[in-house]
Amino acid sequence: MKKHFSTLAIGFVALTILSNSCTPERSDDPIPAVSTCRVSAIKDINDSTALTYDAQNRVTKMAFFDEDGTPVEYETYTYSPGKITVQYFDDTQTPDGSEEYILNTNGTVNYIARSSSYGPNVRNDTLFHTYDSEGHNTQVKSKTVVAGPIMSTSYDFATFTYSNGNMIQSKNELADGEVYIVDYTYTTLVDKNHVFDGAFMIPGLYGTGSKNLVESGSNDDATYSEDYIYEVNANGYVTRMKSTIVDVYGTHTSDKKYTYFCY
Repeated sequence: MKKHFSTLAIGFVALTILSNSCTPERSDDPIPAVSTCRVSAIKDINDSTALTYDAQNRVTKMAFFDEDGTPVEYETYTYSPGKITVQYFDDTQTPDGSEEYILNTNGTVNYIARSSSYGPNVRNDTLFHTYDSEGHNTQVKSKTVVAGPIMSTSYDFATFTYSNGNMIQSKNELADGEVYIVDYTYTTLVDKNHVFDGAFMIPGLYGTGSKNLVESGSNDDATYSEDYIYEVNANGYVTRMKSTIVDVYGTHTSDKKYTYFCY
């Protein structure tokens, strides 16, 4: 299944992205005092992604590239009342799955309907989002239905706990009975654009994000950890995020450099 499905759908996963905005006259340097800045580019160690925006400053395309700048795959975003549709394409520009975001009246996602195929099987996922009184996304319930030679229905749950405006714990309960819990600590830096949880793509889609930037995360048996170091510009926007994630498969590092356009 396409690796980018979880990035926007769950929202609490860091993304890798590089791009030009659709209005080239905009400056990519966010140093001047401005009201709003949006991510237009992210360059990581081995890959990059390009974001394109429409005249309403809504993301309409994300194009992914390898370390040599060769296009790998891309996804498009279309908007209609109460719904956002995401179409995924592989490196041959062939459609490779889709998602529909059904919105609440305040613009947050109510549920996500996702479809993909592998071999003769078709997989359909529906992700239902729940919010607390402060607008935080506190739970995602996932229903997966597989049709074809392999038939199955399963449910997963992700629960997010908040304190002092920050998500301090994520708990994932999988259909096979496995439970994964990660506890988070935070810096004093204000998270202005939510580059950590991926909500910078469509602001407000997952409700009210964490107030501060994540410093670290770990589980209780020391088999998983994540650590973050940031650089911010004069307006408080993250220009660089270095991360180190350690799990049972080894150590994974990332060094994302962010570019913005402002309006």
